[in-house]
Amino acid sequence: MAIRKSQERPSQKDYYNFLLKLAYKDTSVLGCIKSSYLDFCRTLRLDLPIDVKKEQMQKIKSEAFQFMKERFECLIKKSFKDQRDFDDWHRSICEDLIEIFPEHKFHYGQAQKWVNMTFKNIYVCGKERISGYDTFYKLCHAPIDNIILEQLEKEGIDKPNGAWSRWDYLTYIGYQNKIRDVTDSPLYKEFQMWLVA
Repeated sequence: MAIRKSQERPSQKDYYNFLLKLAYKDTSVLGCIKSSYLDFCRTLRLDLPIDVKKEQMQKIKSEAFQFMKERFECLIKKSFKDQRDFDDWHRSICEDLIEIFPEHKFHYGQAQKWVNMTFKNIYVCGKERISGYDTFYKLCHAPIDNIILEQLEKEGIDKPNGAWSRWDYLTYIGYQNKIRDVTDSPLYKEFQMWLVA
């Protein structure tokens, strides 16, 4: 009986690809959007009748996924003059996303988490899988959640009142500007904080 030759070990790149597949299932813009949804969806509280809730939520999610996909895919054809120009785009996508959900039960705090985590996940997947987003990295916002709030509080940045998921635009952008006071790359700052949290 012939002895099988032992297989080589997977490369570090193979392991990385395996982790990406576990995390995103699909390393496309849409895969990053769907993965980012999972980062905040536990904060959703939609007052819908039980008998229509599941079907209605599926319809809303599909519409929101498609909306986000279109906006992110169009983004790579865009250039921004400066941070304020990017911030205007960010506010626009968040406010339009809020309108997809019924009865004003979706808040700016939730929208920012979805948009900001989509950017972060695109960068995690890498430009060899999702290209065209490199020029936006320094303009990106830090995704806000309880872990980041706690980490930044240790650095002297006070938390605003209320749950981050219920923040309005002014609370959110005011806090984002405080982060910009301590770093020229909020998304990188958030990444570093997650590594030590």
